Amino acid sequence: MNDKPIPPLREQLRALRDEGFHRFHMPGHKGRLPAFPELSGLAALDFTELDACGVPQGECLCLSSAHERAARYFGAPAGRLLTGGGTEGLFAALFLLRRRGTKILADRNCHTSAHRAMALLGLTPVWIHPDRLPGSTLTGDLPEEGLLSAYRAHPDAVGLLVTSPTYYGVRLDLARYAGFCEKRGLLLLVDEAHGAHFPALSLPSAVEAGAHLAVSSAHKTLPAVNQGAFLLSRRHSGAELDHALDAVGRTTSPCYPLLSSVEEAVIALSPGGELREKYAFAARAAKELRRLVREETPFTLPVDRAPLCDPCRLTVCVSSADFTGPEAAHFLYQRGVVCEMADSDNLVFILTCSDGADDFASLGDGLLALAHEKPAGHARPAPYCPRPEVALSLPETLHAGRTSLPLGRAAGRIAGQSIAPYPPGVPLVAAGEILSENIIATFLALGYNGDEEISIISSNPKEESR
Repeated sequence: MNDKPIPPLREQLRALRDEGFHRFHMPGHKGRLPAFPELSGLAALDFTELDACGVPQGECLCLSSAHERAARYFGAPAGRLLTGGGTEGLFAALFLLRRRGTKILADRNCHTSAHRAMALLGLTPVWIHPDRLPGSTLTGDLPEEGLLSAYRAHPDAVGLLVTSPTYYGVRLDLARYAGFCEKRGLLLLVDEAHGAHFPALSLPSAVEAGAHLAVSSAHKTLPAVNQGAFLLSRRHSGAELDHALDAVGRTTSPCYPLLSSVEEAVIALSPGGELREKYAFAARAAKELRRLVREETPFTLPVDRAPLCDPCRLTVCVSSADFTGPEAAHFLYQRGVVCEMADSDNLVFILTCSDGADDFASLGDGLLALAHEKPAGHARPAPYCPRPEVALSLPETLHAGRTSLPLGRAAGRIAGQSIAPYPPGVPLVAAGEILSENIIATFLALGYNGDEEISIISSNPKEESR
């Protein structure tokens, strides 16, 4: 038996490249991209499932050490690297919950991909609406009474899905949710898409905080290529994670350079890694930027009102200075600073180990310049819509008849699709919910086109079965 440690995927791919084989196998570029020379170095490392690389299903030789490194980084007993983003992980995690039953308690702040997964898997969510942060439209933790009443009304629920951190940088008290679930035999699933950097800052990952399953996106906050992600568990084995991933359609043609970028990020951010201190530097820079906003601008920091927050996410509310978010984002863009997202009131900035002192200084200078800019006159957008009324469950909408109508003429109809400002991709209306006049007015005020065709339920499967 060969007990020699398996090297990182990067080294294995380089070794294959240096063999100099004539490549009469997939992918069709054969290691060369003459039409896109900037990617030629990447193409040379882009191999298919050769014997040297193992196979994509199960514990393959090439990826086993990468899976183990990722699990160790998050403090999880089992983990898998993904090439389909957090969406792939959410589908697989919800598949594992679906094996236990058909109903799940769910934070209404969850991503639209979770809506799609629940519809396809036949899971009916029991929505729990999170509290608002004081003086803000942004959301925080789920109310204790709301969580308890949802469970009492639906004791057959098999799990709880929450999002932490939120897109705006609020960290939930996951230990509280873990205790709640343990007492009631529920599985806790955490969408940790925006928190892959927490272990690099010595903060507990979702699994370390008590989650049974967690999904994290490497590409959002780590120095990794788009679509890289992780599925993690402290309840399920690696074989069970593989089964779930295969069941929901894991690709049989994995992108090894993508996976290698994720593994390298994990190595560089683990204890002793070359980029770990740079993440600490980013957190210190974010702290200084928060001080600058508080003391030298009229803007506010709504997430600072939460008990816990992401140290490297900066959310700045500009409405107190009579700017809209898009106006402020455009001002900064003209000065070479691009934010992650601008909503009606807020700007979101993601700081990572890939940023440097010059980047942080430019952001600070841009915010100071914005503070001295006189805003243009504008009408404030309408507040977010009231909670929609549910007409059909998500699984029921999947097979309902559909037609389309302009959004502006859809009042009183049942939505056939989730409608979500993107980013962050959290639906204001889910498929199966009624589009009231107030809700449509809110969408129009947020910039939606009233003439745009949207999907509407035309036949109700509940009525057809009578």
